[in-house]
Amino acid sequence: MPIIPDRLHSFRSLLISNNHRLSSSKFDAVVDEYQSLIREKLLSPEDGVEIARLFHSTFRLLSSSKSRDSSLKESIDRLEATVETFVEHYKGGHLSGHPNATLHLISYYKESSQLDRGIQFWNWAVCQDEKYVNIGTYGAAIELLTVYGKSLSYCEEVYLHALKRFPTDFNEYHLSPSAILPRQHKPILLKGTSLLLLQGIMQARLSHGDWRNAYLALDTALRLHPTQIPPRFLQAFEHERPFCEFFNVLCLIGQGGNQIRAPALTKMFGKITIVHKMDKRGPRDFEYLTALLTALHSTTATNETLSDITLNSFLRIVLEAASHNLSFPKDEQIILDLVEPILLIFERLNVLPSFSTFSMIFRAAAWTKRPGLMKWAFEELKIRRLQYTTLDMRKILLEVGQKTDIETTKVAWMILSRTLHDSGGIENLAWKTLAEVMQKAGDIGFLHGQLRLHSVSSFKVPHELDKEDRDIESTESLENISKLEEMSDLTKTEELPVLAEKEAVPLDWQHNFSKFLENIRRYLRITSSGLHRNLKKYPPTYDSMWAWTDNVNETWQRKLYDQLNQESYLQSSKVPSVEKKLTKDGQVDTVNQHDRDYTHMLISSVHDEPTIGPTGFTFDELRYRSWKAINSLLIQAEMFENKVEKSVDEAIEQGKHPDLARSSHKTRGRRYYEITQSHLEIHLQAIQEMQTRTITEEEWRTKILALRGLATFKPTLSN
Repeated sequence: MPIIPDRLHSFRSLLISNNHRLSSSKFDAVVDEYQSLIREKLLSPEDGVEIARLFHSTFRLLSSSKSRDSSLKESIDRLEATVETFVEHYKGGHLSGHPNATLHLISYYKESSQLDRGIQFWNWAVCQDEKYVNIGTYGAAIELLTVYGKSLSYCEEVYLHALKRFPTDFNEYHLSPSAILPRQHKPILLKGTSLLLLQGIMQARLSHGDWRNAYLALDTALRLHPTQIPPRFLQAFEHERPFCEFFNVLCLIGQGGNQIRAPALTKMFGKITIVHKMDKRGPRDFEYLTALLTALHSTTATNETLSDITLNSFLRIVLEAASHNLSFPKDEQIILDLVEPILLIFERLNVLPSFSTFSMIFRAAAWTKRPGLMKWAFEELKIRRLQYTTLDMRKILLEVGQKTDIETTKVAWMILSRTLHDSGGIENLAWKTLAEVMQKAGDIGFLHGQLRLHSVSSFKVPHELDKEDRDIESTESLENISKLEEMSDLTKTEELPVLAEKEAVPLDWQHNFSKFLENIRRYLRITSSGLHRNLKKYPPTYDSMWAWTDNVNETWQRKLYDQLNQESYLQSSKVPSVEKKLTKDGQVDTVNQHDRDYTHMLISSVHDEPTIGPTGFTFDELRYRSWKAINSLLIQAEMFENKVEKSVDEAIEQGKHPDLARSSHKTRGRRYYEITQSHLEIHLQAIQEMQTRTITEEEWRTKILALRGLATFKPTLSN
C-alpha cells in the first residue's frame, strides 16, 4: 500500500508546520487524519509527542488571542474534546507512550486550568513504566500539583520519588545543593539529569514562599548546566520574587548565554518603568536607564531574536526619562544624540525600526513640545521609505491633540500634512481629523486657513463646526501660518522659535547623562563589531544600585568556594559508589557499560583545556560567578523578607493595614508578587545595607553556610 507512507509523511509535515501554530482549518485536517491513522495503527511514539505538543501550542495560541467572541470559545471547546479523545487512545494503548507526550499533556491541563483532569491523568501516568514517564515528566507534574494546591511537603515527596525512581548518573547526589562536580572547567555529561525536574521543584518552592531552597535549586541548575537553563526558570522569578531580585536573576542567567526570550525582556522594561516612577529617593533617572541598558546587553548576549516591540519599549523609556529634565528647544539635539545610536544598536541586532517606532517618537516629541524632534521623526520616515496610511496619521494627530497644547498640535499638523502631501495628497479623512481636533481646541479658524493654503475645495466643513466660525475670516494670521510653516519645514536646520520657557539643566544631570551616553556609544561599538555576546571581555555596565554581589572581599569568596569544592570527587563520603547501583526493588545491579564510561569521565585527566561558554567565560568561571551571585541573592532575599515581616508586625501593632501583602490576587496554590511602594522601599533599603555594611570574614562565612544549609561544614584542608 504505497499510499500509506505518503499520507503519514504529509501528516507529520503538517503537524510540525509553522512551529505547531496551525490555522483552524489545518488543525481540523490534522484531527481528521489522526482519526484515520490511529485506526490503522500507523502512528509512532514520536508522532504522539508531536500531536501532544500541537495541543499544547494551540491552546497557548488561542489563550493569547485578544478576541473574546463566541468563535474563540468554540475553538477552545473543540480543542478540549479532541484532547480527551487523544488521552483515551493514549491510556488505552492505541498509541505507544512517550514521556514527552505525557509532559505536554500535563502542561496543557495545567495551563488550561483543567486541574482535576490533569491530576487524574497524572495519577494514571505515574503508575506506568518508563515508556510514559521520565524524570522531566515529574517536574511538569510538580508544577501541576503546585497550581492544584498541594502542599510543599507533598511536592517535595514527589521530587524525592523521582530521584529514587530514576537513579541514572546518581541524580539524588548531583541535584543536591552541596554536590561537588568532578571537573569544574568542563560540561558535565549527565544523561539522566533533568533541569525540568529542578524547574518544577523550584516553582513549587517559590509559590509556597520557600525562597531559600528555590535559590538553591537555581544554584544547582547553574552548577550542572550553566549554559542550558530553560527560559521558564526566569519566568518563575518574574512572578514570585520582587523586582530587584528578578532583575538580578535575568542578568545571572544571561551571563551564561542562556536563552532569555524577548517578551521577558519587554516585561523587564515595563517593570523598570514602574519602579522608576515609584522611587521617591529623588532624581535617579540614570540608575534606571543603566538598568535598562544592562538588561538589554544581558539578553542580546543570549542571541535572542528581538523585534521592534522591544526597540519601541526601550526608546519610550529613554525619551520619558530625558523629558523630565530637558526643556525645549536646544536640548533636542541632546535627545537625538541618544535616539540615533539606540536605533543603530538595534539595527546591529537585526531589528529595524518600523513606522510605529517613529510614530512613538513623534508623539513623545509632541507631548513634550519638541517640534524639531517631530520633524526629525518624519524625515526619517521618508528616508527609510516606511509605509503608512492616512489612518495612521489620523491616530497620531488625535493623540497629539488630546495630550498637548494648541500650538504644538498645529505644528504636528503642518508636519503630518506636508508628509501626506508629498506622498500623494491629503485625503478628506485627514481634514476631518483636523476639524475634530481644532473644534476641541476652540480654533476652527486654523482649519479654514489650512484649507485655503492647500486650495482644497472638495472638503466641506461640517455645518455645526462651520457655524461657530461663520463670521470669522480666519483666526490664524498670515504671520502665524508662515511661522508654523517655517517650524514644520523638514529642510530647515536653523534653531526653532522657543515655545516654552527655558530651564537650566542641573549639572549633576548633565554629568550622569554624559556617562549614560558614553555607555550607549560603547555598546554601539560592541554590537557593531559583533562582540556583544562576549560578556567576559565586554561586560554590561552595572550601576552600584543593581550590583549582584554585596560588599564582600573577593578573597573571602574565593577561599570558601575552593574549600567547598576541594574534596576529591571519588573520595568524598557524600558521593554514591560508582562500583554498584541499586535497582528499583533495592537489589544490587551489575555495573553496566554506561557506569564504566561515567566512572572514566570522573577520573579522566584534569589537565585538558577548559571549555569556553558562548559568552566567553570558561565553565569554571561561570560556575564560580553563579555561586557568588546566588550568595548575594540569598542575603538580599533574607534581608527583604526580614524587613517585610518587621514592617507588617509594626503596622499591626499600630492598628494600620500593612501594604506588604505578598499579593492582592491568588490562583490555586500560587501567590504572585506585585510591585508596591512599600516593597520597593524595603528592597532598596536592603540593597543599600548590603553595599554599605561592615562585616567580618567569619560573619559572612557563617551567614553563607547557614543559608546554604551547610552550617556544620568544616574544611578538611586549610588554605
